[in-house]
Amino acid sequence: MILKPGVLEISSSNPELGEAQEEIEVEYDGPEISLGFNARYLIDILNAQNESAIYLQLRDNLSPGVLQPVKDADTLAVVMPMRL
Repeated sequence: MILKPGVLEISSSNPELGEAQEEIEVEYDGPEISLGFNARYLIDILNAQNESAIYLQLRDNLSPGVLQPVKDADTLAVVMPMRL
């Protein structure tokens, strides 16, 4: 993942399935940050949500990421990044 002001670039590579890349418009105005997560963990977290929007809180590329539904302050998930 590469997070830039206004955009999140997500890319994935799997030797058996190939590569994919997407850009998503986001509300972000901080410095560019590049980090990696296990895609299966993110998919599991997102599939467990009933919301269409989530907050992704990041400090840097080595600290855990916190995902929280926008309308549900009682629910959160923590995912550790992978070293790229």
